[in-house]
Amino acid sequence: MYPASITKIMTGMLALKNAELADVITMSSDAVFSIDRDSSHVALDVDEQITLEQAMYALSIESANDAANGIAELVGGSMENFVAMMNVAAKEIGAENTQFANAHGLFKEDHYTTAYDMAKITAEAIKVPGFTDVFSATYFEIPPTNKQPDTRYFGNRNKLLNGEMPYEGIIMSKTGWTSESQHTLVTAAKRGETTLIVVVMKSSTSNDKWDDTVQLLDYGFSQFYRTEISISQLASQLDLGTKSEISEPNMVSLLLPSGKNLSDLAVHLDGSASQAVESAITVPLCLQSNDSTGSEDDLLETQVTISPIAASEQGTSESDEGNDVSTEAAKNHAFPIILIIPLIVFVVATIIGILRLRANHLRRKRRRRKRNRQTKSYRNADQWKW
Repeated sequence: MYPASITKIMTGMLALKNAELADVITMSSDAVFSIDRDSSHVALDVDEQITLEQAMYALSIESANDAANGIAELVGGSMENFVAMMNVAAKEIGAENTQFANAHGLFKEDHYTTAYDMAKITAEAIKVPGFTDVFSATYFEIPPTNKQPDTRYFGNRNKLLNGEMPYEGIIMSKTGWTSESQHTLVTAAKRGETTLIVVVMKSSTSNDKWDDTVQLLDYGFSQFYRTEISISQLASQLDLGTKSEISEPNMVSLLLPSGKNLSDLAVHLDGSASQAVESAITVPLCLQSNDSTGSEDDLLETQVTISPIAASEQGTSESDEGNDVSTEAAKNHAFPIILIIPLIVFVVATIIGILRLRANHLRRKRRRRKRNRQTKSYRNADQWKW
């Protein structure tokens, strides 16, 4: 779909990544006059100088197309070069179904995106220092310049930012509109450790985009909960053909639908992963949950590194594991052994004592028999003599 001025999210992100807010923009004739004068602008003039910071607030609050062109020329050297930067950045972010043709979002057939791609772009943008400050601002002033004797005053008409439709946790929001795109809106809100991004495109009326955004945020915050999962714990589900391990990341955070838990998840690699890992590779890993209808939805995509485990490493690992198990077993049995040893000593001592008594009894018995034989012999001898 056609994005209109939510395009400026990409423009603002690239500006903050590649330039300084104090940098000075000098407006060219092309930057000023290549836009439709009936579109959003702040009446910048040829050779007028403003700072990047001033242009950024004009971009976000007034959705100024002339400011977008000025930013493009500053950062890219030309508007054409900046568009190339936008498309490279989109691909790096993973916005595979996006193509930009300008920095401002005015309609062109070859300027399009998807709601999912815009969410990915916004997720990257809000990580950039200063981005949410600019795209959540409600008021800004540009003092007189070398071409403009009057101060320019900007007041945000975005209902989620200016208080007309208050919503807890809004950290940025950007509107867009052209006759071809209809109403578009990108909003991010954060509560606790959870940040949600809502992208609404092609709303037929202005109120629709606000209402749909609020309902989607309400749904996201009420029907999902945040949890952490160890990727290594799920690695055993992967059919990689050879002994291998997932080395990064260790833990990932994700949102699960209410009623789902980690036992409902399955892990899989996309088609780019070899089934037999011969060397370390980095691939997208997806966590998947099956719903009641049998369809499958990926809940998380994250980059992980899979490495083969050499035979020696396996042996070492298994040996170490055996040692660990033995050590742990010894610890677990130490206390019972301490109790058993005295009992064994007592039993052995008792047996030895019994054997000694038995031996003494037999010796005494043999002595008595010997004495009796000697006594009888003496008596017989005396009788014979007598």
